[in-house]
Amino acid sequence: MDIVHDTSYEAVKRSSKKLKVGQSDHYEICFKAPVNEHGEDFQWCLAASQPVFDDDGKVRSVFCCLSDISSQKRAENERRQIQTTLYKLTENCQMGILMADRDWNVNYHNAMLTEILGVPGKQLTDMASWMASILEEDHALVISDLPGILTGETMHCEFRSKKLWKTIDGVAYPTWIAATTTPEMDPQGVIQNM
Repeated sequence: MDIVHDTSYEAVKRSSKKLKVGQSDHYEICFKAPVNEHGEDFQWCLAASQPVFDDDGKVRSVFCCLSDISSQKRAENERRQIQTTLYKLTENCQMGILMADRDWNVNYHNAMLTEILGVPGKQLTDMASWMASILEEDHALVISDLPGILTGETMHCEFRSKKLWKTIDGVAYPTWIAATTTPEMDPQGVIQNM
């Protein structure tokens, strides 16, 4: 246990209990290591352990294989950091941002979008929910862009929200919105998100 990193003690203990009663196990384990080129003093491995039984069916020994997964763990950490940074950027952005899948189910929207549309965030779940925030007479403008988006084109559209804004003299008008929709395609050219 001297070479096992503190973060992996519990995983090793859980695995040891399983192996003692004859159950195989696989888990991630972190070992202490000399400082590498990334400045890390640890190494991540994927451990696969299998008990070996004697003729009486008792655990005699354990066979264990280790695979170095340090680069995958590093990539996961970098991806998490990028996601956190992007989340902070979008949440503090002064533009409304919405991400939907190819079936128009809303995967993400920031707080500014709900403020612009005047719709509680919990209600923005699919195309019908955000179309409900647009003036009915502008629905055709938005819908006319859908075929282009589904074929991979970036589309620009202006429409009015039902949310009203007031001039200094108190006259209320629908809020004009300029929207840009960019589809995200997979390598086969199938739309995944927009």
